[in-house]
Amino acid sequence: MRKDEFTALAPGALVPVENGCAFIANPLPPDLQSSWSIHSADERARGALGEVVGQARLIQNEALIVRPLLTREAVESNKIENTITRAAEVLLQEAGRPPADPEKANDNSEVLRYLHTLALGESEIRDGRSLSLHLLRSLHMELLKGSRGEYRGSGVFRTEPVLIGKDGDDFLTARFVPSPWEHVQSAMDGLEQFIAQPPPYSPLIACALLHYQFETIHPFHDGNGRLGRLMLPLYLQHHGVIDRSILYLSPYFEAHRDMYIELLKRVSTHGDWEAWILFFLQGVLWQAQDARDRVKRIMELQARYRERARSKGRTKATLPAIDVVMERVVVTARDIQNYVTNLSDNTARAAIRDLVALKILNPVPLSTFPQRWWAQELIDQVYQS
Repeated sequence: MRKDEFTALAPGALVPVENGCAFIANPLPPDLQSSWSIHSADERARGALGEVVGQARLIQNEALIVRPLLTREAVESNKIENTITRAAEVLLQEAGRPPADPEKANDNSEVLRYLHTLALGESEIRDGRSLSLHLLRSLHMELLKGSRGEYRGSGVFRTEPVLIGKDGDDFLTARFVPSPWEHVQSAMDGLEQFIAQPPPYSPLIACALLHYQFETIHPFHDGNGRLGRLMLPLYLQHHGVIDRSILYLSPYFEAHRDMYIELLKRVSTHGDWEAWILFFLQGVLWQAQDARDRVKRIMELQARYRERARSKGRTKATLPAIDVVMERVVVTARDIQNYVTNLSDNTARAAIRDLVALKILNPVPLSTFPQRWWAQELIDQVYQS
């Protein structure tokens, strides 16, 4: 990273590192200039987010909403880190059927670990815990548990310099060099104070500032990108903007990966907060609209499936089995039996036969014992990109 990339408007300081330099960001918040563009974009994003929050509250079982949105977020966030998986494969592995290829199974495990970590963070915030450095370190440990990065300082701030770039880059040729390790603790202390305070601007703008700052500090050896994206819904939940996990930005960042990376760096080099904030707010708008459409499809599918079960189901278990299918997606006869009180194995299997005949379930290919079925239409319409 070269000094001549940075202008006098850079919101931080450059310090020498070997043959290049590193960037230490100023504490948040910056002094943002009033901008009609940002104000207008913020209003649109908040309106779209409020609409999907209200829509989601119409569904009593929040797992029907949270599960598909969270699964898609996990898949897309890991894709940014070049871990490529499909939602259907992740759902199968979660249900106990990993692929034969160990590398593919490991990729799915990383996505499932992200799912688990985000759900854990949401539960902690809901229980009144603050989004503190202690919680972030705990979530980082969960995120890397059992993964390829587990032994690279899991839950511990880094103690050596890092660079962001291509294989073979040094501190001069790297795309970006974050703060030297000895500055990480103080920088994260400042970020913790920013998180704890009431947002100095709108919560969505503050969320954009938070994401920039975390990624610029790059506090851990591994997992910074995933944790930095995972923090976004937790921050909004922490400040009461959302009450359940319905907004995730990884799909937007992945779809605009080059711009995402460039605008983060341009804040550091040129102090171009406006371009980054506008990009971020457009992402909130995009993903809120996407979440709204997916929630609508969930409600429509559930209503359609229930109508089929009521009018054509041959057993008393067929209708309640719809709720199991909507929540779990991949099911066994035992899943149906466990959900419906006083249900025999034969009746559970009869309910599955009904759901197959009603084109709600399909047998999972090559599934043996226990036999599994999945809701292919639900996966295609709600879980996939």
